[in-house]
Order: sequence, then C-alpha cells, then structure tokens
Amino acid sequence: WYTQCRRKVKTKSSLPPKYALELLTVYAWEKGSNSPDFDTAEGFRTVLELIINYQQLCIFWTVNYSLEDETMRKFLLSQIQKT
Repeated sequence: WYTQCRRKVKTKSSLPPKYALELLTVYAWEKGSNSPDFDTAEGFRTVLELIINYQQLCIFWTVNYSLEDETMRKFLLSQIQKT
C-alpha cells in the first residue's frame, strides 16, 4: 500500500518514511497483544490511526535508549529538539 500511495502523491514529503512506519508497527504490536499471532488488520488500522494523529504522537523506547546515560541523553535530546 505504501508504494501505491507513493505513486499517487505528488510530493514525497507527504508520506512518512518507511522506517517511521516500521517503528509505528512495532509500537502498535507492543501496545497491543505483544504476541506472535498479532492481528495484522488490527495492527494496520492502529498504525493508520497513529499517522492520522501524528501531531499528538510522541513515542520513545527506554529499553535500549536510556536518558540516564549522559552521552545517549545529549544525543536524544538534540534529536528531539530538531522536531
């Protein structure tokens, strides 16, 4: 569906990058069933809802990215300030 939408959209900046969609999918899976038998249709719907409400979206993972590590904290905060 992403490729089909990309062909129809005049400017490429109208669609989020693929990696962002992958991260939203991971987020939907983690917040949903978090199981191997994940309902793809439900996950797809959740991702589309997240895209629609992108202005209210703020997701970050602390498992591998902790703000307690000073180097990581500086980097992450600099990335957040870019938005």
